[in-house]
Amino acid sequence: MAEICSAHPTSGGPYFWSAKLSTAKRAPLASWITGWFNLIGQVAVTTGISFACANFLSTTIAMGTSKYQPNEKTVIGIYAAVLAAQGLINTFGVHLLKYINNISIWWHALGTTALVIAVLAKAKTHQPAKFVFTQFYDGTGGWADRAGHGYVICIGILLAQYTLTGFDASAHMTEETTNAATAGSWGILMSIGVSAVLGWFLILGLLFSIQDYDATIGSSTGQPVAQIIIDAVGDRAAIALMVIIVVAMFFCGAEAEGRIKALEKETTT
Repeated sequence: MAEICSAHPTSGGPYFWSAKLSTAKRAPLASWITGWFNLIGQVAVTTGISFACANFLSTTIAMGTSKYQPNEKTVIGIYAAVLAAQGLINTFGVHLLKYINNISIWWHALGTTALVIAVLAKAKTHQPAKFVFTQFYDGTGGWADRAGHGYVICIGILLAQYTLTGFDASAHMTEETTNAATAGSWGILMSIGVSAVLGWFLILGLLFSIQDYDATIGSSTGQPVAQIIIDAVGDRAAIALMVIIVVAMFFCGAEAEGRIKALEKETTT
C-alpha cells in the first residue's frame, strides 16, 4: 500500500488506487465499491474513537468528583460535545491541523512512555511473566469450549487490529503535505511500526501492573484500564494519567474526521 501511495499520492487514497489498478471497464465499479467501504470504515472508526474518548472522559470526571455519576445520558452528551469540538476544528481550524498532528505525535509517544513508567514504578506488586504471557481468559461467555481457544484469540486480536485501521490516513492527507510521494509512503510504514512498538510497550506495562485480576475485570469504573492505573498510582495521580489517554483519543478522533473531509474533497474535485 505504501508503494501504491508513492505512485498515486492523492487524498482519495484506496478508492482512487483501485480505479488505477483495475481495467478501464471495471474501474468505476472497483472505485465505487472501495470508496463506499472506505467511507463507511472512516465513519465507524471516528464513531468508535470519539465514543471511547467520551467514555474515558466521563470516567475521569467521576474519579475527580463524587458529585458526578456517569450514566447513558451524560456519556452521550459528552460524546456529542467531543464530536462537535472535533468537527469545529476540521471546519474552521484547518490551519491548526498541522500543529495538532505534530503535537499528537509527541503526545502519544511521550504520554505512553510516561504512563507506562509511572504505572510500573508505582505498582506495589507486579504480575509474573507466566501470568502476562500464558494466562488465558475467555470473556466470550464460553466460546472457548464451543469453538476452541483459537476463536477467542482471534476475537481478542480485533482490539489490536482496530488500532491499525487508520494507516491509510497518510494517503488521504498527502495533498496537504510536501514531497507527497515520499511523505505519504513513510507515513504509512511509520504509523504501523510506531503503533506496534508503543502498543506492545503499553499493554505489557498494564498487564504487569495488574494488582487484582478479578477486581480489575469487574471494576466499578467500567474501565479495566482505569482500574489498573488507580490501583497502581492512586486516585489523584490516576486522573493525570487518564487525561493523557483522553487527550490522545481526542487527537485521534480529530484526525479521523480530517480524513473524512479529505475524502470528501477528493470526491468533489
